[in-house]
Amino acid sequence: MVNSADTADNARRLKLEIQRAKSYLGRYEVAKSIDIMLDVLRAKAELPVIGTDKYDLDLLLGDYCADFNKNPRVLEFRKRLIGPFLRVHWA
Repeated sequence: MVNSADTADNARRLKLEIQRAKSYLGRYEVAKSIDIMLDVLRAKAELPVIGTDKYDLDLLLGDYCADFNKNPRVLEFRKRLIGPFLRVHWA
């Protein structure tokens, strides 16, 4: 049986970590942001989070992914990564 207090505490910690990752992303420290999000995703898979806390976490993860995909450094990396691939394989 899952204790609701534990669930709320787990969700609160994960939300703070997601906010921390978004903060690093906003400062263009993409590698630190990714490291934090890897820890968040591992913890989310292992820790019990249910109810509205799970819904809130999923919304925050979606927001993070949207911000990540709009980050100029990420866009530049994707451009450099995909550009040569498309020239070689689709030409």
